[in-house]
Amino acid sequence: MTSRTLERGAAGIPDYVIGEDEIARRCQMTMTEWRLAAVRLEAAGFPPIHPILGKRLRARVDQWFDGQTGLAPMGPAKAALYDDGEENWGGRRRRARA
Repeated sequence: MTSRTLERGAAGIPDYVIGEDEIARRCQMTMTEWRLAAVRLEAAGFPPIHPILGKRLRARVDQWFDGQTGLAPMGPAKAALYDDGEENWGGRRRRARA
């Protein structure tokens, strides 16, 4: 789950799911625009609508958007992408062994 506090609904119960209308509003889109964008975003890994709940899981949506904007913490899988070699604090370059 993200570090954000889940929003509370009218009854004071955390909202674990988020509707399409709420996502569209947060993205400053009309529902028509959101429906078109959602198809393309799902193809890029955006969380699908839960088959039983009929809405998207809020934590997954938040995680996806955080990851797209670079706000998500860097995990071991992402850290490997940025590995630039062995650390060398002495300032001299090591020669590669033949």
